[in-house]
Parts: sequence; C-alpha cells; structure tokens
Amino acid sequence: MIPGSYYYYIYLFIVSIITAVVLRKYNSSLSYSKRVDSGRKEGFLLLVVITLFVGLRPIDRAFVDMVTYAEKYHYYQGTLFDFDWEVNNLLWDNIFSYFASEYIPVSLFFLFVAIGYFGLAFWACRRLFQKDSNIAFLVFLAAFSTFSYGTNGIKAGFSASLFLLALSYRDNLMICVPLVLCTYAFHHSM
Repeated sequence: MIPGSYYYYIYLFIVSIITAVVLRKYNSSLSYSKRVDSGRKEGFLLLVVITLFVGLRPIDRAFVDMVTYAEKYHYYQGTLFDFDWEVNNLLWDNIFSYFASEYIPVSLFFLFVAIGYFGLAFWACRRLFQKDSNIAFLVFLAAFSTFSYGTNGIKAGFSASLFLLALSYRDNLMICVPLVLCTYAFHHSM
C-alpha cells in the first residue's frame, strides 16, 4: 500500500506524464481539425485513472478531513436513513448518511465523491472547451487546489465541479439554475 504522504507526488507524476503524451499527440497533428477529433479515448482514460487513484486512496491522516469523514461515516452506519431537511448541506449530508445507512463501504463513498468531482469537471471541460477539452482537463488536474479538493475538501470540490458544469450550461437556464441550486445544497459556501 502506498503511504498517503506520497499520493500527491504520484498524482503530479501521473498528470505530468499524461500531459507530455497529450501535448506530443496534439503537436504531431497535421491540422487543427484532426486535433479536434483526436483524444476522446485518452481523455476518458485519464479521467478513469485519476478517479480510481484518488477515489480508492487509503484512509490516512495525510488526507486530513478524510479520517474525520470516515469516522463520522462509521458512526452513521446501521442507522435508519431519513431525509433530513434541517442539515447544513441538504444534498451532501443526506447522501452521506444514506450511503452509511445502507452499509456501503466508506471506500465506495470516497470513490463516488471522486467520480463526481473529477467526472463533473471533465464533463464541464468537454462542454466549455470543445476543441481542446483534454488540455483544459489537464490544466484543471494540474491546478494547485485540485488534489486538495479531491482528497481533503471533498465536499467543496464536488460542489465546485458541479458549479463548473452549471456554468457550461449558461445558455440554458433550465439546466443551469437547478445545477447552481444543487451546488448550494452540496456545500453552502457556494
């Protein structure tokens, strides 16, 4: 098992290697139109690799809040789920307690959060940067806050990715507004 303190460096290594591969492929394209259609599989593969790497990380003090979430999760396991309208973060808190009440392993909850965090950001990049979505997603992955949001501030990270997706629908308020409201329900700071 990889110690938690090494995860950040391994994450950066993975992102760096994939960035080099994607840039080489983009630079070797003969024309911009070919570049647009290339890389769909590679972008999705990157999403899967990063999601699994971050989502299935060990519960370790190196990820600070993760241990607290895991302890709270175990506290809720076996309790009867009842949707609670009085919680601070309506969607997040209820999804959290639902997963725990159903005896879903905490590791799968963290994987669910990683799927949401990285998957929503990937979807937003596909919508916002149709011509170079892989490059946009790599920039997202390489940002200083991305790994922290994916491993420590998971509630805020999930909400922020949902907000990016909402922005990608800015021309369709029937989709944009409900998504923005969901971001608030995931993390009230949004």
